Amino acid sequence: MNATPELASVIAETQAALRERVEGKSWRSAGEELGLSHGVLHSFATGRLDHVSWPQFAKIRDALSLPDLGEPLLTLPCPDCGGGGLHTGRCHGYPVARVIVKRRPPELPAWLRFATGALRELETQRSLRSP
Repeated sequence: MNATPELASVIAETQAALRERVEGKSWRSAGEELGLSHGVLHSFATGRLDHVSWPQFAKIRDALSLPDLGEPLLTLPCPDCGGGGLHTGRCHGYPVARVIVKRRPPELPAWLRFATGALRELETQRSLRSP
């Protein structure tokens, strides 16, 4: 987990809360109490953040009853204007009004496509037979 300057104070707050909770206990017993790996807790408390992933960090904060930070969203800066997180793609120096993200619906599994196709065929046959 890479610590940006904005995240450094949150990490320090979480480390302080973890040290306060673990004080006087072994890492193994603290891990059992919090329902987390003792190795992850020790790595985080000692500042080895490269050993702790974002989901593990979120679990630590949850176990310590600290507010959830949500999922990080990585957006690369625009090569034209340098506006990271403001828009996607390239703006070529022109102002961008808004970004609309459209997602394709997930493709249905083969068995469901077959079943719906068979039902559709039965309905058409039934409608042809009915007067």
